[in-house]
Amino acid sequence: MNIIIIENNSLTREVLQLLLRKEGGFENIETYATANEAINEANWHSTEILLLDVCLLYTSDAADEMSEVGVAGGGGWGCRGG
Repeated sequence: MNIIIIENNSLTREVLQLLLRKEGGFENIETYATANEAINEANWHSTEILLLDVCLLYTSDAADEMSEVGVAGGGGWGCRGG
């Protein structure tokens, strides 16, 4: 199973990746710090699971670009916008 993790906090990214590999047996894990990185570099065609820091949709300029790959955002997630 192929997984993409989009999370701006490097420690959180690393912990999620380690847990998924150790506990879940997942080997194909791509990690990205920003939605823009993922949009430009990810292997979307083989991805089966996307773990997305929803707050990134509201604290970066990537919200419009995420809609291009089928990720819709909503309001009220408790994120501090910028």
